[in-house]
Amino acid sequence: MSVKIAVDSSKFARYDSSKLIKLMEKICVKMGLSESDASIVAGMLNVNDLRGIDTHGIRMLPGYCRRVIAGGLNFKAKITVEKDTPLMALVDGDFGMGHLIGHKAMSMAIEKAKTSGMGFVWAKHSNHFGAAGSFAMMAQAQGLVGITLTNVNAKLPPTGGITPGFGNNPWSIAFPVREGQIPVVIDMALSVVANSNIVLARELGMKIPKGWALTAEGEDTDDPHLAKLLIPFGGYKGYAIGFAVEYFAGILSGSSIGREVSDFTITAKPHDCGHMFAAIDPFGIIGKDEYNQRLDGFIESLRTSKLAPGAERVFVPGEMEYESLLERQKNGIPLSDKVIADVNAICEEIGLAKEL
Repeated sequence: MSVKIAVDSSKFARYDSSKLIKLMEKICVKMGLSESDASIVAGMLNVNDLRGIDTHGIRMLPGYCRRVIAGGLNFKAKITVEKDTPLMALVDGDFGMGHLIGHKAMSMAIEKAKTSGMGFVWAKHSNHFGAAGSFAMMAQAQGLVGITLTNVNAKLPPTGGITPGFGNNPWSIAFPVREGQIPVVIDMALSVVANSNIVLARELGMKIPKGWALTAEGEDTDDPHLAKLLIPFGGYKGYAIGFAVEYFAGILSGSSIGREVSDFTITAKPHDCGHMFAAIDPFGIIGKDEYNQRLDGFIESLRTSKLAPGAERVFVPGEMEYESLLERQKNGIPLSDKVIADVNAICEEIGLAKEL
C-alpha cells in the first residue's frame, strides 16, 4: 500500500534552494519575525522540501501567514523557560511559531546532553512545527541521538470508536552515524498516512487508496472530501502508541490534550499543542568505535537481506529522503502550480513583489 500521494513532479518548475530560502525569509520578516528567527523558520521549511517532504515545506508558509493575520499564530511570541534542571526543562511557547519553539527546546536538550549525557525539554502552548525529523536531526548533527514527539489535533479514533480521540501525533528518532554514512532518521505519524496527503489529494482532485481514512460514520472511503477520520497504522497498536505520544507531548507539557487541540483549519485559534524533545549521548553508554562498528554491522546485515519479489534494494530509514536532498540540491526543488500561486498570493496580500 502506498504511504503518500504519488505526484508526478517532472513537469513542475524547479527553484534553487537559496532563492526559496531568501523569499521565505522576506515573507517571515514582513509578517513580523526578526531576521534571525525568519532564517531559522525558512531553513527548516527548506530542509523539508529538499528531503522530499513537500507537505511540510514552503507549501505551508501561506497558511502560517494567514494564521498570523487571523490571530491564531503569534509571530511576536516571547518564548520563556518555566522550569530548568541539569536534565530537564519546560518552555512556554506563548502560542508562537512551532518551528522556533521547537528549535529553542531542542537546542536546550542538546546542551544538556553535552554536559549531562542526556537532556529532555518539553514545550507547551505551541503551534504546528512542521516535520518532527527536523528537530531530531539537530541532535544527530551534534553526534547525539535526537528524539521528538508532538501531539496534534484529533483525527484518529480509538480502537472500537469513531469519535476522534487523538492526533496522528508524529514522532522522530535520528541516530548519529559515522562520517560519510547515510543519516538514519525515523520520522513518522501514527496514521497509515499523514493528513497532509489527504489535503493534497483534495487539492489535486485525486482519490485516495482505501485503508487510509474513514467517513464521519466510520466507513472506509477513497474520497478525500469525505475523509474525516485517519486510520491508525497497525490498528490497536497505532492507537496505543498514539496514547503514549499524547501522554509525553500533551499531558506532561501542560498543553491541550486530544480533542482540545485546535484544528489547523481554525485560523483564528492557536493549536496549543505540546512537544517533547530529547537528546542522548550514545558514546556515554558505549565507546564511539564500538558504537560505529555495531551500527555499521547492523545496517549492513539489513542491506544484504534477500530481496522480496519486486524489490530492487533495501533502504535504511531516512535514505530515500537523503537521496532526494542530494538530487534537489543539484537540480532544484519542484513546486506545483498551486504552491506557486499560493506563495505569490500571500506575497501580494502582505505587500511583497511576486518572485515565483
